[in-house]
Amino acid sequence: MRGVQCFCVVTIIWLHLRSVASTPTRQLPSTTTTWDTKLGQVLGLNITSENGNIFQFRKIPFAKSPEGDLRFRKPELPNPWNGTLDCTAYGHSCMQRGTNVSEDCLYLNVYVPNSLDVSAKRAVMVWIHGGSFISGTGADYDGSTLALHGDVVVVTINYRLNIFGFYDAGDDAAHGNNGLWDQMLALRWVKNNIADYGGDPSRITIFGESAGGVSVGLQAIISKNKGVFQRVIAESGASVGPRDSGVEAKKVFAKVADDLGCSADSTAATVTCLRRKGTKQLLGTFYKSIDVVQSSSFTILSALGPTIDGELFTKEFDAILADPDSDAMAFFRGVDFLSGFNTADAGLFYFDLLRHQKEFPSDNFTLGITANISANHVIPTIALQLYGSCGDISKSIFDKYIKDIPKDDIQGQTASAANLYADVNYYSPAVRSLDGHTGGSGRTYQYLFSHLPRWGPVNPRPLWIQGANHADEVAFVFGLNELYPSNVPQEDDELAISSRVMTYWTNFAKFGNPNGNDVDPPAWPQYTLRSKAFLNISTTDTVGHALYADRMEFWNNVVTNHVTKWCDKHMNGVDSNVSLGKVISAVVTIPLVLCKYR
Repeated sequence: MRGVQCFCVVTIIWLHLRSVASTPTRQLPSTTTTWDTKLGQVLGLNITSENGNIFQFRKIPFAKSPEGDLRFRKPELPNPWNGTLDCTAYGHSCMQRGTNVSEDCLYLNVYVPNSLDVSAKRAVMVWIHGGSFISGTGADYDGSTLALHGDVVVVTINYRLNIFGFYDAGDDAAHGNNGLWDQMLALRWVKNNIADYGGDPSRITIFGESAGGVSVGLQAIISKNKGVFQRVIAESGASVGPRDSGVEAKKVFAKVADDLGCSADSTAATVTCLRRKGTKQLLGTFYKSIDVVQSSSFTILSALGPTIDGELFTKEFDAILADPDSDAMAFFRGVDFLSGFNTADAGLFYFDLLRHQKEFPSDNFTLGITANISANHVIPTIALQLYGSCGDISKSIFDKYIKDIPKDDIQGQTASAANLYADVNYYSPAVRSLDGHTGGSGRTYQYLFSHLPRWGPVNPRPLWIQGANHADEVAFVFGLNELYPSNVPQEDDELAISSRVMTYWTNFAKFGNPNGNDVDPPAWPQYTLRSKAFLNISTTDTVGHALYADRMEFWNNVVTNHVTKWCDKHMNGVDSNVSLGKVISAVVTIPLVLCKYR
């Protein structure tokens, strides 16, 4: 009997490996093809790959170019095109460091597998890229292999970034969150037009990683999106994650205005002045300003991101999850939701530490993180920026993560610091979102990606990172052939993992179930408040329950109850204007107790 079971497993893996491409689609020869849509004729590419034909339609406009007077405004529908629209080359990336960038960037790319057939009604997957809301582009993610593997239509989109996408004047002069509005307009384009490319507008899944995971989580609690999409996959990002909450965005924007001579008595005058500045001048000043702000004081949070704008969001993101009777939560609980993270999402912590290396000349952050860093810098910062009126919460965090680790156990101190960072920014927010989603009509699934890959996009990688770093799973979602560098081998063990991940993701898009439509009992059980089941994805996939239960209990119940009972305001990283008294309260609590760790 065991021999039969082993044979079945090997056969399944072999069949999966046959369907995994090895050559990047961008390197394959192509021909052009024209296709008629209700918006007009488009000219795309027809590419023959190892697994079939893929049709690509690049640089399709979903909004007007947000330049001039449209800068810092919501996106507007594009003008119709005449003749045949050339969709054979990618458009510009939205403004960021690098080349091939422009404000004229609001385009999307469509990948259609096997055949152009409006009757195919394939499930649709819309990718929202990450990059801390500061960088990234849809063109970096070729959806061809994923589309062919699961016979789904894949769409990748651009949205405005950094100051161009998230400048917030604090009033009607500029509300902020325009990057999220860009995403919403792109999703509506997909809803209204994807049937012309053989997609099913009633089976749309949005998925994203890091800031893209935050984005899909936020889109899922905007009730205006009801009916636009039906499923959500959030990878290492959640609507309530504090890292991208724009904790010091006001300081950054104020410095940009000052440096460009745009500070004025009215926000309207400031915004008008900023609209008149050259694109490169505004971008360069933004980067200088954010570098100054983030380097001026220790922080593990990004200085920019989505905000409570009074329109898309009228209250804190955590407060939305805590209100089951709201329209936002009714919508969220009605979609199918798959969320998870990587075992070493704390890899980004390394770069936060390097930014402050001059302050700690005796520390080698490549080798480890001492308790002094956690006790006297990380914990006080968390207490201040996330719970500004709750300075005594520092001691609770210290007792949980640092207190019982011996002074000479640098490895233990490092592991605890990494857990602290990941728990605050990724793990506990994801679990809060999963818990909040249960109880509705939508299905809920959790994963943990634990495989240590041969290559990852986040480099350099410190020696203390164990397991899957931040964003390491993305290559397995889109296919190793699309993202692995040519000098990194694509071995059978990782091809098998990638094949399974692509199957899980596309099954979820097609059926709302990563197991497929007719799997009983399911290999990947649903997440419930009682079971808290998750799938650990690695060389061999296994089911577990109550992932990091003790630490999740601390952040999502102990800390939450403390905040509710003792704190005047749960800041959630949105407002960093804290009084000096609060700063002192937060900062002095731990150093007085922990001098042994200096």
